[in-house]
Amino acid sequence: MRKKILLLCAALGMIAVPLLAAVEKTDGGMKFTYYDPDASQVFLAGSFNGWSTTATPMTKDAGGYWSVVMDLKTGKHEYKFVVDGTWTTDAENPNSKPDPYGGVNSLLEIDGKGEIVAAGVVQRVSNTALNERVLLLGRYLSWTN
Repeated sequence: MRKKILLLCAALGMIAVPLLAAVEKTDGGMKFTYYDPDASQVFLAGSFNGWSTTATPMTKDAGGYWSVVMDLKTGKHEYKFVVDGTWTTDAENPNSKPDPYGGVNSLLEIDGKGEIVAAGVVQRVSNTALNERVLLLGRYLSWTN
């Protein structure tokens, strides 16, 4: 419940909250980041690791950010975070596509130069009964219990 209140307050501009998640290019590959100081385990699952819920553990820093760097090949990669056993879409990535279970997978596309592709037309999926993301004031918000 605390997360829901913080996210709502942040959306309304009442407090500043750091990014919840992000993907960025680094020298070692693509760095996936997820923010949750209260989580005890976070894993990255996706098309690149057979959707394994344990193959790619993320490391937590003192500020509550979980991260992992992946060396990914050119192409489209679908992924989610597994936070204490709960599948969680990347709230900071507007690129998504429906998964076969009625939810949403985050989508990362890498071009031939190893750069992240910012899609021209993004298939945004939110505000459904099976999706924890809500589009509010142009920003995706997400929470889990």
